[in-house]
Amino acid sequence: MKPTGLVSGLQVLVALRRESKRRWLPPPSPPLAAALIGALLAFLALPPAMATLGNEFQVNTYTTGDQDTPAIAMDANGNFVVVWSSSVQDDGGGWGIFGQRYDATGTPQGSEFQVNTFTTGDQFLPAVAMDTAGNFVVVWNSEFQDGSGWGIFAQRYDATGTPQGSEFQVNTYTTDNQALPAVAMDADGDFVVVWRSDGQDGSAWGIFGQRYDAAGTPQGSEFQVNTYTTSDQSSPSVAMDPNGNFVVVWESYGQDGFNSGVFGQRFDASGTPQGAEFQVNAYALSSDSDPAIAMDPNGNFVVTWAGGQDGDPDGIFAQRYDAAGVPQGIEFQVNTFTTSIQGWPAAAMDADGNFVVVWRSPYGIFAQRYDASGAPQGGEFHVNTYALGNHAHPAVVMDADGNFVVVWRSDGGDGSGYAIFGRSFPGTFIPDATFTGKVKDVAKQPLAGATIEAKQGGITLFSTVTAANGSYTLQVAAGTYDLVAWLASYLDATKTLTINAGQTLTEVKFKLFRLSFFEGTVTEKGTGTPLDGALVEAIRNGATVASTMTAYDGSYILQVTKGTYNLRASKTGYKTKQKLDQTIGDGATKTVNIALPLLP
Repeated sequence: MKPTGLVSGLQVLVALRRESKRRWLPPPSPPLAAALIGALLAFLALPPAMATLGNEFQVNTYTTGDQDTPAIAMDANGNFVVVWSSSVQDDGGGWGIFGQRYDATGTPQGSEFQVNTFTTGDQFLPAVAMDTAGNFVVVWNSEFQDGSGWGIFAQRYDATGTPQGSEFQVNTYTTDNQALPAVAMDADGDFVVVWRSDGQDGSAWGIFGQRYDAAGTPQGSEFQVNTYTTSDQSSPSVAMDPNGNFVVVWESYGQDGFNSGVFGQRFDASGTPQGAEFQVNAYALSSDSDPAIAMDPNGNFVVTWAGGQDGDPDGIFAQRYDAAGVPQGIEFQVNTFTTSIQGWPAAAMDADGNFVVVWRSPYGIFAQRYDASGAPQGGEFHVNTYALGNHAHPAVVMDADGNFVVVWRSDGGDGSGYAIFGRSFPGTFIPDATFTGKVKDVAKQPLAGATIEAKQGGITLFSTVTAANGSYTLQVAAGTYDLVAWLASYLDATKTLTINAGQTLTEVKFKLFRLSFFEGTVTEKGTGTPLDGALVEAIRNGATVASTMTAYDGSYILQVTKGTYNLRASKTGYKTKQKLDQTIGDGATKTVNIALPLLP
């Protein structure tokens, strides 16, 4: 359903982020098989659940329409809050801002709540920050509210989720649009909001900010962040240390000599710039965009962004800095799998400077862990377990011990359009053993982008993805695992293996069968009337391997792998009929209609 207002929320997202300029494009539609599975599984969506370590959980309770653009913040004890945009949920009929609090065990605290009070038009693209005691502030884009296009608004909360005062306008300059807010908070609850403002710096978009104390009182006037003002500066991200020192990063168009680059500016707790603005990306022969920043308690920080130098559209890159803004080492590539576009990165850092980067890769959310020196900890791994559809907008937060929670927009996970899902991960990572091998299809062709997961008790502890040649290397701790290989539109394959400390098990190979589908209708013989609720079974070697019930229009879909089957249809009051020796190929869809005669 399209929201009210000048443009829909999804059009707003495109308009505000200028996706065409940022070169983020959704992947092509999934193949028919995946789409059909998604349609079936949508009916099996479960209600929101506790965020158990390692398990994927649904955040949003309200599922009508779309829930999108999540953000997350965490306090010193591991309690966290997730906020997002929801369509048609508030009384204005457009997009609104909603949230859900969790304790450190992942148990929801209270019900999901509406953040915005003003509901005319659309409220979209929230950001959130939390202090060590659990007090938090939410900021967002609001349409029509400041009298001129889009403005930046905010609402403060205490640690129990009780609003502190009313929502308030952040931007002082209101001409044209102010959009894409980001927020960071220090240990005492003082915070800074940054955003993109149209025309305010005299040349298209610029980056502006406003500081506040813990009571929500503005500290000084709104200020310009960027020094270079030619063309566009956009997409700000901000991080703050416990003492209130902060760093802002953004995308600047044309400043590095080639399309867009990533730039930053350090500030002390009084808002005084520390040194000049600086260029983050060293490689300047492609567009660099979507910057995100994370900081540890000592002020060391990491910046990550999407860049074009991995050889196949965008990849994910990063650069580490110490608290003085001195680069630590050189920029490095985060993603291992490079096919198609990797984008929308986010980062989080623990008390010791260990960090994690998450991003969107075609059809999934992926992550890579690093220690404080920037050394990768294991390989990149798949975050989302519901694999169908178009997953995007990841956000991540990490506690002092390195435990982290990732949230993202899931496509179809709640049974109704887009939804907000999350998954928590342990901070401990002690890789002392290795699995290696390849994943191929039945034609012995390598499968790139397949996920390999090492599971214990149904929980994924370690994972990675296959390279272009189908190979993988998975570092794990010693133990016994269910090693699962999976890829959208293929049947999962599992091997149970035990590996010892210091051991490398090589040639652990998987063969994946592409999912195939029988489809058709079951009707009454002679009249052609569709039969609702008929049982349809796929039988192979005398055993039923798949079954389903027909829909109201008599239609059915059966998921199988390649082979020869007997299809049997039955319904009370009708003779059972079979279609024998129905052969289907790998990844194929075959139509088989069955007519049932009435019993005499």
